[in-house]
Amino acid sequence: MDGDGVSQHWDIPPDAILALCLQARRALPPQSASLTEALTQLCDFAGPPQVRLDLEPNLAVPTTLHEPLFRSVQEALTNALRHAQASTIDVALSRQGDDLVASIEDNGRGFDPSNGKEGLGLTSLRQRLEDHGGTLRLETSPGNGTRLTLAFPAFKRKLSP
Repeated sequence: MDGDGVSQHWDIPPDAILALCLQARRALPPQSASLTEALTQLCDFAGPPQVRLDLEPNLAVPTTLHEPLFRSVQEALTNALRHAQASTIDVALSRQGDDLVASIEDNGRGFDPSNGKEGLGLTSLRQRLEDHGGTLRLETSPGNGTRLTLAFPAFKRKLSP
């Protein structure tokens, strides 16, 4: 380096760098872009592994759900990147009845959910969904990947009097 000629080398493991990037990205709100753009950027930036995004065409997401939906997908994707050791992660967003549903599925190592250990990521994700009247469904087993289904009540139909 310049000056006194002293240089430093930092040996930082790649997973620590990934964790730092994900934490830094957490501070960036999606308000600067549309929800579609924000989710696309999130998935494009996340890999490797390959992250594929499938958005239902012309899906009108209520603006009150933009932030919680983005943050929930972000947390689920972070968990998959940190723990799954997957080669692909699929993120999908669609309308199912009155619900807005996000699905995050990986082909990674999975885990045994019956061991009673729910990490901070799943706990905070579950809480965020509950705060917005939503639900979280977890499907996983060792060696078979993980699928998280996040459902937000978003399209309640008004009943006629």
